Formats: sequence, C-alpha cells, structure tokens
Amino acid sequence: MAYTDQDILTQMQDSLVEVPNGGTSIGSNLWTTAEWTSAINTAQQWVTRELWPVVSVQVLVTVPNQWRHPLPQDWLETIRIAWEEPDGTLAPLARDSSWSSDTLDDGWTYQMAPAPLTYSDSDAPIPQVQIMPAASDAGLVHVWYAAIPPALSNTGVVWTIPDPLVPMAKWYALAQLLAKDGRGQDLPRAAAAKQRADEGLMLAKLAVGGWRVGLQ
Repeated sequence: MAYTDQDILTQMQDSLVEVPNGGTSIGSNLWTTAEWTSAINTAQQWVTRELWPVVSVQVLVTVPNQWRHPLPQDWLETIRIAWEEPDGTLAPLARDSSWSSDTLDDGWTYQMAPAPLTYSDSDAPIPQVQIMPAASDAGLVHVWYAAIPPALSNTGVVWTIPDPLVPMAKWYALAQLLAKDGRGQDLPRAAAAKQRADEGLMLAKLAVGGWRVGLQ
C-alpha cells in the first residue's frame, strides 16, 4: 500500500488519544493542525536526509573561472558530485572545505585547473556548490542529491519515501509533538517515540541500498 498523509495522521491521532479524522482537526486543542502537518513534513525530510531513499540527478553547466554554481532549488542533501571530462568520462570530486583546501593548496583561490578536484556545499551560500579549484574551461558537474519531498498536508498526499520507512517518520513526528512546550508536553513519551524512530533508522541503514530509486 502507499501511505497518505491522512493515514499517518490518523495513526498519530490514535496514539495520542485524539479523534481519528485524518488530521483535519485536533479535538484536544493541545496542538494545531499546522503543527501536525509540519511535524510529518519535518519527519519525511529527516528520513530523506538520513537515508537518501530517492536519489535525484541534475547536470550543471559551469562557467570558466567560477567557483560557485547554483544547486537545484529542491536540493536537500548532496550525495555525490562528479566532473564530466571532455571525452564524456566522469571524475568524482571529493568533499572538502575552503579551510582544508587552503591548508593543502593555498593557490586554489587564484589558480585555475583544467578540472576541479574537490567540492564543498557548506562554504557557499545555499543552494550553491563550490568547486575547487575553479575550472579553466566550461564543463559539466553531475550532482546526485536528495531532494526536498513534496509537502504533505491532511488532504491525501502520498508520502514520497518508500512505505517501509514511513513508520519511523511517524515516530519522529510524534516525538516532535510530545516534546513541544505546552499542556501536551510529555517528555518521557517523546523520548520513547524518538527511540523508536532511531531504531527504525538503524535497521533501515542496513538495507536501504535496495530501496533507493534513481531519478533522471
């Protein structure tokens, strides 16, 4: 089956002794419907960032002597980056930082090379990628990344992550709601829910390779 946002919101309402109605309303008024939908969206992004269950690919056309290039607008987490050589072969770029590059090669900021050797997505403003050193010729940068999933609500939207990963996202969302300041706060139950989410994550990491889907 394909889980929808309403399916999981109903399960969460059962867990918190709320009237199960697909998240259309929260009878206790301890939370708002916006808080519930925010919790499941944050949870789905957490799973996506941790496990890369769906891999997206985009090819960036670079500009000579430019370090920084825009990442896709739906970028969430970089998985791998490669430089395409003129003959069509791909050379993987290692993840690095400006500080490390300064230590190993202090001329990278003003000396170009036929092809970059490393990249960083933490030194550049998000969403941008910085390649080091800058390439002397225009080239292609292939980016494999985890994309921000389409937003869930309480209208029957199907989860982007595979069904086996949805339960851990549910527990992560419950942990957020139970940890929130207010009358509904229950820190022991929040900790228990987070533990369930972390256990699911640990198990999924053992098998997630078989669930990843490449998108062109």
